[in-house]
Amino acid sequence: MKVSNIHRRVIDRPKSEISPLLDSLGSQHDKLWPKENWPSMKCADGLNAGAKCGHGPIRYTVLDYQVGARVLFQFTKPDGWCGTHCFELIDHPTGKTIMQHTLEMETSGAGTFKWLFVFRWLHDAILEDAFDNAENYFRPTGKKTPWNLWVKFLRKVLKPRKVHNK
Repeated sequence: MKVSNIHRRVIDRPKSEISPLLDSLGSQHDKLWPKENWPSMKCADGLNAGAKCGHGPIRYTVLDYQVGARVLFQFTKPDGWCGTHCFELIDHPTGKTIMQHTLEMETSGAGTFKWLFVFRWLHDAILEDAFDNAENYFRPTGKKTPWNLWVKFLRKVLKPRKVHNK
């Protein structure tokens, strides 16, 4: 199945102020990824071409990184996902910045089922949370995009169980 999923948000700051958020992605000092509510995004070798990255069960490799502007990843897991996803910052004519995430992939087998019923919904929610982080970094009030009922249900059902040592 062909999947094209695009999220964008206009942030009321110039690209020069937002680019440090993008450049921190996957690092210990990540300011963009919503790690407070989701599995952390980790890039052990930073945002360098060829670096192995991931969050939760999703794995990808950095194909291209343009400092302060764009990072392109290629999926390696889960099985049945073949494609890319990209964070980029685009200058807006008003001096603001468009933050955009584009996912383009082909799914097959169980990968199609996982995308349709689980990951699509979680993906959409996590990206809106990341965009909220970008906006909230620059303003004191704080924006919080609400999760829909399916996302709340999936998070409850898929929440890792804690193992208690006896």
